[in-house]
Amino acid sequence: MKIYHDTFLELNTCYSITMSKYFGNLSSVIDQYINLRKLENGFVDILNIQENSENDTTSTAYKIQEMLKSAGYKDPAWEGKSYYPNFHFSKDLVYDLDKIFGTVALNCWISEIPVGKVSPPHYDIDPRENELKSSGEIVRYSIHLGEPVLGHAFFIGDKVHYMETHGSTYKWNNPNELHSASNAGLKSKYMLIYGGIKFYKKINVSYQWNDRLTEDSGFILWNENGETHR
Repeated sequence: MKIYHDTFLELNTCYSITMSKYFGNLSSVIDQYINLRKLENGFVDILNIQENSENDTTSTAYKIQEMLKSAGYKDPAWEGKSYYPNFHFSKDLVYDLDKIFGTVALNCWISEIPVGKVSPPHYDIDPRENELKSSGEIVRYSIHLGEPVLGHAFFIGDKVHYMETHGSTYKWNNPNELHSASNAGLKSKYMLIYGGIKFYKKINVSYQWNDRLTEDSGFILWNENGETHR
């Protein structure tokens, strides 16, 4: 638990009992851009922790790996796939979510957990969030994809999301909350994660979409000029 609390302090976040609040159902928006049956060629994510890949021992990423190792996780601690805008689904979905949430996107991706796998406790880390938090509210949303299936569960703090309907959307009270998920079902589990910033002042930005598929393709880059997002 020491790593857990140290990480909260490092990210300047505070613990909240209610970890997420229901926003609404966005299936009508999601279905315009995503067909789970046609998702393919996802980026393969594998996390091995026995030899910590992080050089900075003070970083959150390093502490997460040490936390999982201490808990007894074996390699690979995580094995799944990620799907990114502009590669696996239309970037127009990001623009639509920006309008719905009143934000500018920082990251967006779909996570696939294969049958019999788990996503161990972790934080979604975007270094820019600490840099930008003085300019606006950092937010994170999770959108459940696919119809309710036995064995598909998502855990965030004290809350368990189970048998959620397709498109059910939740805003996290703390965007840097510890969370995990499991697939004890008979088909892959999918969830879309969206992180963004709600600027205190109106700002114009233009997105720079990745042209090469990497593990960082879920991070969305932008300049403060161009199209208006608020």
